[in-house]
Amino acid sequence: MGGPEQRKHKRVKFRKNITLNQGAGARSTSLSEGGMFVLTNQALGPNSTISITVPLEKETLSIQGVVRHFYNDVGAGIMFVNPTEEQQALLKKFIEAATQTQPTPAPAILVADDNDAKRKSYAEALRQAGYSVFEAATDTDALSQIAANQVAAVVFDPFMPNGFFLLQKIRALPSGRTILPIVLTSRAIPDMKKKAHLAAVREILIKMSTPPLRLLQIVEKHFPLG
Repeated sequence: MGGPEQRKHKRVKFRKNITLNQGAGARSTSLSEGGMFVLTNQALGPNSTISITVPLEKETLSIQGVVRHFYNDVGAGIMFVNPTEEQQALLKKFIEAATQTQPTPAPAILVADDNDAKRKSYAEALRQAGYSVFEAATDTDALSQIAANQVAAVVFDPFMPNGFFLLQKIRALPSGRTILPIVLTSRAIPDMKKKAHLAAVREILIKMSTPPLRLLQIVEKHFPLG
């Protein structure tokens, strides 16, 4: 959601399956008294009005919203529209209770890709889901990020410059052997290169068949969010 909404309302982590427009499934990641962010493959036009059904503990909130920000293949920031006093009270009660719980630090994921648009799209899906995300456009940037941060996994395209040697360089770092490598490639990898450089990689994905929310599912399989 946008800057003004963030400044006016406290946001809490809110990972729940919700319903949009009385049928389309989506997953929320954060909630405030003013709105929420949802992960969805559904195309939601900016400023379009939608109906939202949200499970809040023992109660269900049905409320109208307007799309303020839309990230293609990732999701949307939604602002609630004209909530009733009862709806405002319900949101306030839930959010105040949620702020009493100390959040568990999220695992850090590094996305390394020289394709800026693809890298940012995948990184945004992971970030909105609740992961701490770092980005790198080169192998040198990736190694610097790993050296400076506790990274749990690195998602990288071996076809970026020097990309086929990136895993070997990561393994040479003090923390490198504990990092999960996930290959997200723009095209098929020749068997010879796979055996030589990526033999230890268990997750090799093709971008064309792996949209951002699919990558998120795979990362969550290895590093579930609380």
